[in-house]
Amino acid sequence: METNFEIAIDTVLKHEGGYAEDYAGATKYGVTLRSLNIDIDGDGDIDSGDIRVMTLADVMRFYRREWWDKYNFDKIDNSLIATKFFDLAINMGIKQATLIAQRALHACSCPVKEDGLLGDQTFKAINRADESLIIAIRSEAAGFYRGLLVQKPEFEKFRNGWLNRAYS
Repeated sequence: METNFEIAIDTVLKHEGGYAEDYAGATKYGVTLRSLNIDIDGDGDIDSGDIRVMTLADVMRFYRREWWDKYNFDKIDNSLIATKFFDLAINMGIKQATLIAQRALHACSCPVKEDGLLGDQTFKAINRADESLIIAIRSEAAGFYRGLLVQKPEFEKFRNGWLNRAYS
């Protein structure tokens, strides 16, 4: 039986591509040079070469340690919600993904403080919410991406991927 992390990482890897140089710099499977804190190629520094040589095993260890465990996604009982939240956090950052979850909780009559901080109150509310929470999270995420496209029209090339991510 797959763990919630294994289900979630499979989803993330479907949304994230191989090596690329984009607005975030060197990126592979969604891991950016800015977020990498391991000298993977062993040359004494952390640079785009480390991103290039990352294996799927490296990526999975990174996401497990730096995202799943660090932000306690295992506290979310529902694997679908844990997966969606984890996937959005990787793409837009933990604070923005948490704000989206908190706004979605409000829409589902489970109000929490909208502060972008992922703590016990947010986890409790997520675990109390019914199945409508995933729909509300998807809607909030799509709204965020559309707003970002208005602010930064140069990101238009990401529209389809972002909206697919929001609604999947």
